[in-house]
Amino acid sequence: MTLRLSILIGFALAIVFCFSSEALSQAPSSASGPQTVFVFVQRASSHVKYSKPEVFHDVLDDVMGYLKQKNVAMASDEFGNRTHSEDEMPLATVQGIARDSGATHLLYALVERPVTKWIKVTVRCYDMAGQQLWQEEAASGGGLSGEHGPVSYTHLRAHE
Repeated sequence: MTLRLSILIGFALAIVFCFSSEALSQAPSSASGPQTVFVFVQRASSHVKYSKPEVFHDVLDDVMGYLKQKNVAMASDEFGNRTHSEDEMPLATVQGIARDSGATHLLYALVERPVTKWIKVTVRCYDMAGQQLWQEEAASGGGLSGEHGPVSYTHLRAHE
């Protein structure tokens, strides 16, 4: 994995850390139990077409490994143990899986390969009513040349 990809993944994980340490700890406990997050990483068709599966799996492994290391309470899909998809899956389907898992939030990461970038990761957080609570994006590199430029950082903020 290149240094720039590591930085990009580190940035995405910083977003996840903000979510895990602040949003889950500050959210009121529901009567039905503790706050949990269902994590799903989606590989966009552009990434399937123009990038290697190893890049996607590196992002997936790093996100899941980081969350486990930080002891984030993650809900699991009891039926298929689904945490990712390499085929496009409608967001409504992912939200249904998250609801069925008993999670209180959905953390949805989309890994893309736009024409103008080498990789782009968009992380969104949803409540179980389907309302998007926040979104962050990070991208790296020049897509047409294959060269990696500096990571485009967005402002990190506390997520509610």
